[in-house]
Amino acid sequence: MPAIRAKRVGVIGAGMVGVCVASWLQRDRHSVYLIEAGEPGWGASFGNAGCLNGSSVTPVSMPGVVRNVPRWLLDPLGPLSLRWSYLPAIAPWLVRFIRAGTLEKVRIQARALRPLVGPTLDALRPLVSAAGAEDLVHRLGHLYVYRSAESLAKDRLAWALRRENGVEIDEFDADELRQLEPVLSREYVRGLLVRENGHTSNPLGLVQRLLEHFLRSGGELVRARAHGFHLEGARLAAIQTDGGDLAADASIFCAGAYSKPLAAALGDKVPLETERGYHLMIADLPAPSSSPASRHPPIGGVPAFCSSRGARCCPASLPRTRKSGSRYGWAIVRACRIPCRCWVRRTRPRT
Repeated sequence: MPAIRAKRVGVIGAGMVGVCVASWLQRDRHSVYLIEAGEPGWGASFGNAGCLNGSSVTPVSMPGVVRNVPRWLLDPLGPLSLRWSYLPAIAPWLVRFIRAGTLEKVRIQARALRPLVGPTLDALRPLVSAAGAEDLVHRLGHLYVYRSAESLAKDRLAWALRRENGVEIDEFDADELRQLEPVLSREYVRGLLVRENGHTSNPLGLVQRLLEHFLRSGGELVRARAHGFHLEGARLAAIQTDGGDLAADASIFCAGAYSKPLAAALGDKVPLETERGYHLMIADLPAPSSSPASRHPPIGGVPAFCSSRGARCCPASLPRTRKSGSRYGWAIVRACRIPCRCWVRRTRPRT
């Protein structure tokens, strides 16, 4: 079998995805450079919970999601706030979004997602090892908790999709939850533990460590903003940036929401829209228990629990802040369930 000719490849975007893509291309002996207009890792790769979820096979558009939109918009602490002036522009995308949320289609999507996201940690491990970043990646599972059996029942389709696609799940009642995680608030009475999932204790630090190894191994980082491409016939010749043209045999878009105009520059109309979220970092919480469940995705060095439908997990006892005197809960915030151009309202601390 003939060897693959090494190519000059420009990867646009130096976040987690871009740095990993560039690193794997480099390991395949291609000549690779990253293009980044800002600081590497300081975009979406910084503002997230650091979860590495091979179990994430549930599509965003699920049956019944559309029925929740009016309630979310009217709830002052709801997860969705839409800029109405943007509604005409996003309407075609919303139609596609709604059509994708049928039971038949979500099962097809879940089957397609599993082989893509399932090997996440295994694919990351060689890069992490080479970069000396083993201390930043942990495979300890994720715990999802619910305030009632009824709220768990509302998520039955999502859990069924995970199980149908080979995700192993341990389920706990209220007493078992207390044994598994003593500091968890008693208002949570059901829990499901996905042991295969992992997390990074420092998302930004992991990107920086991987990038440092990529550069030490001969990779390049170009500080510029990509905005177009120069073609010779049907072949890519260069990536156009605000700092000049960069020769390339191939280009890979890892620019998140900014990938849409880049694809359009090549004639590809990608139905991509954006969502806006936020994260909360809490310091100086009491030490967690020694159980494996207590070491789920930390935010700011503090364990946090994944919880669907916007539940916020609160330990029984937390220190009061000097400023407000309120007790802050665990850093589980309401995630926008509809990926559109929206504003996620800040969740107030529980008192």
